[in-house]
Amino acid sequence: MAGMIPISAALRFDPAWSLRRGIAAGFIFLLGMYTGVSSGGLFAALIMLAVMAFSPVRPLLLPVIACTLLIAGTMQFVGPACGLPSFTEFVTRFSLDANSGAYRMGLVGEAFHGGMRGHWIFGYGLVGLGVEAESGAFHWSHTDFVNLYIYKLVVYGLVGMVPYLIMIGATFARLGVAIHYAMDRESAWLTWCFLSLVLGWQIAFLTVSPMTQFATLYYAILGIVAGLSGLVAGSYDEREDAALLPNTALQGIPL
Repeated sequence: MAGMIPISAALRFDPAWSLRRGIAAGFIFLLGMYTGVSSGGLFAALIMLAVMAFSPVRPLLLPVIACTLLIAGTMQFVGPACGLPSFTEFVTRFSLDANSGAYRMGLVGEAFHGGMRGHWIFGYGLVGLGVEAESGAFHWSHTDFVNLYIYKLVVYGLVGMVPYLIMIGATFARLGVAIHYAMDRESAWLTWCFLSLVLGWQIAFLTVSPMTQFATLYYAILGIVAGLSGLVAGSYDEREDAALLPNTALQGIPL
């Protein structure tokens, strides 16, 4: 549901999509997420709206992300030694349900403190909540994988986790190409909305995993984003070719 916010905002310059319709659609999506009582969806929406707000000052986004990662890394690795909460613990405190926040923390802790021993490479196979374990070695107390990255690691191991991370990195690289070639405001806004969508989802997946129909939508969006750079670059090339053509409007006019 959160992903529909930047998708609807991307239609801002469409003649058939008025500002009033965009605001109404955004309000409906926000209301749907709030009534769903999911902190994951609200967290994703917050990240997406924040990135979209950086559109007028785009060069500042990377320094802000770099500073955020530096602060998060310092909190994660230095905070506990100083008696302060780690970054992941700090973030989970904003969960709508304190119990779910504690569960997410326990899931990450179990994964990286012995839970993956002997299964780092190939994982455990198809295991988790409501699934009959294929591996008899899986005896975790946390079986609901409310973290996409932990889910990939547990089920597929590094064999599946690393290609997934490479795919996400390639997606951001293609977005960077699309943003580079976006010369008009319509293309620039479209690519920026997709950047906020993908970035918001990746951060939110620290607290939730896409399942069933949403997983299909998620990977379909990644495919669209992968082709977005070609679409924008093609439009850029067409404008470059048009600029090199003689102005036919002046033909036949005596000088």
